[in-house]
Amino acid sequence: MDKAQRLAARRPGVALLIVLMISLLAFVAVTGLLGAIAPRQRIVSGEAVSDRALSLADGFIDQLLAQINAQGELTKSAQGAATAEDPIIKALLADLNGGDPQTGTLSTIRQNVRSYVFDTSTSEYYRVDEAVFTKGILTSGLLVSVEDGNSVGTIASVDSSFASDNRWFQIDTNCDYRYSADKPDVWTLRATAFNVSVPELRRTVQADAGRGEIAIGGIQNWYRLVKGPSMVKSFCEYAGFYNNGASFGLYEVISGPIRSNGSINMSGWALEPGYAGQQVSDGLNHTGRFGPTKWKLSKAISGGYAVQNYPKAVWSNGTDALFGSSAVRSASDTGMQDKCLESYYVNGDATVVFTVESGVGKVTITPAGDVAVKLDMPSNGLIFVEGNAHVSGTVHGRCTVGCRHTITIEGNVIYSTPPRVNRADPMPSDPDTLGLVAGEQVFIPALVYASHHTLQIDAAMFSTTGGLQIDPVASSHRAIATPHYEAFWNGSQSMYDASKTPLVDFGNGYVRGYELQHTNLDWNLKDYGAPPMFPTTGTQAVTGEKDYILLRSPEDDAILSQLAGVTQAQLNKLTESDGDYDPQTATFYYVVGGTRYYTRGSAMTTYAMYSPEQNSLSCYRISSREQIATPVRQP
Repeated sequence: MDKAQRLAARRPGVALLIVLMISLLAFVAVTGLLGAIAPRQRIVSGEAVSDRALSLADGFIDQLLAQINAQGELTKSAQGAATAEDPIIKALLADLNGGDPQTGTLSTIRQNVRSYVFDTSTSEYYRVDEAVFTKGILTSGLLVSVEDGNSVGTIASVDSSFASDNRWFQIDTNCDYRYSADKPDVWTLRATAFNVSVPELRRTVQADAGRGEIAIGGIQNWYRLVKGPSMVKSFCEYAGFYNNGASFGLYEVISGPIRSNGSINMSGWALEPGYAGQQVSDGLNHTGRFGPTKWKLSKAISGGYAVQNYPKAVWSNGTDALFGSSAVRSASDTGMQDKCLESYYVNGDATVVFTVESGVGKVTITPAGDVAVKLDMPSNGLIFVEGNAHVSGTVHGRCTVGCRHTITIEGNVIYSTPPRVNRADPMPSDPDTLGLVAGEQVFIPALVYASHHTLQIDAAMFSTTGGLQIDPVASSHRAIATPHYEAFWNGSQSMYDASKTPLVDFGNGYVRGYELQHTNLDWNLKDYGAPPMFPTTGTQAVTGEKDYILLRSPEDDAILSQLAGVTQAQLNKLTESDGDYDPQTATFYYVVGGTRYYTRGSAMTTYAMYSPEQNSLSCYRISSREQIATPVRQP
């Protein structure tokens, strides 16, 4: 068996990678095509394309700021009279985001997205007017030079092969403005860049800009460090958890901890730790890298970013969580089936639709062949379906849907309050949480797949005997064709059978399913807690393993009161050589009573009131800038 055959035999997604690398001269790396066994967050690219996209997004922040500062009078905030309804601000937002400042509402204008393109052959930027997008990817539009404001014609007239020749980068931008008495003139600028020929390789930069004296606001999140053994872990503490081995392709970048009861083969880059019940390897050509600075495997093992022979989770805990000691419902047993209140228990198949009405979470349960019943969210957070459960809607509250057989996804499943995919963001006081625990599998039917080229599921998913599977009768399509099928799994995935995936690669350039998959750990699942009765792994952290626990009110009020008011200047900076360093949580620390408490620093910048010497013509300047995971997206 030659090298190519060995690659293809390792997992289906690698065969597609070979096809793509040969057909596109190794330039195009399609997100998710490398992940046929284990879907997870894919910010994927050949490094040149990825780095160029990031550079363009970062550079365009400065261009947006220049447009703001090019205005004359902006507001009268120096006299304390500005609001976000200020007509000058509204007009500027309309110029930056698109929209009519005379007839459009402010809320609409603030959400609009303005697109630009960058021509790599001439290094010129163009604003795109009269644009047409297909799934957010430019298909036609009039190009207007950013430099001189002259129109050069349509993008198709400039380059008839613009959609496939790797020449053009699309840059989507969105700007917002905030004003309050203590935070005058705060602009938030976001830019997402990607190559039009490979739109899955997206990079996003967000920055805040303001005027007046810049002062760092309060620290958002504080953590204590616990070294294992510690509390029993939940399956939902991992972005991806697989009962058998998982392989990750050459161009994959994995964000969020991963775990497998089998081995992990990392050919790409794991930003955060991977825990394998067996061995961790680094690809056929030792291309795998680990940790924020791309450690090689040997250093990753010694540094705790590649953990081998990790205790194996007890997968049967999923069955125990569903049924307790017996698969027959009993008031004296301990499973979801037993603890579920009568109004939320269905002895057969059912459709479960979540909604929000006047800020109150509701759920409509329709047993097969019966009438729909709309209820408040269950007081104990449990819904149980003895047959198959068909789930969709907007979730507001905390709930777990358990079912004996298959959970079928009937459309987008989203939270009213978005999941926290960046751990540095402050945790909501009461985050939305949904658990989906299937006795068999989580399933995406052909009709939903056909109607949802973009699918989003905000949930902690657990499959007791199956996987997260695309319908075998769903249609196939060319993997490199656009628009791509794109999925956002925001929460966690725990899949027994990693071969049953939302992507099937046929090895001939065609696939079935979502080739662009973004699997984001919802950090609320770790920092706030798992959904009601969600399965635990039956294992604890091993001796010496680090676990950062978020300080929360009211149980940590005493120490939080002592940490209140600590400024960025008072923090002690950690380096990567410090054993306590962790890029997600512990880049700084502060000592109280001889104990270190950890933080990434301030997640927010505030702005002092104007001094008498300043006026409304003062220029804005960048006060914070970071790369973020959530892209600016055209509708």
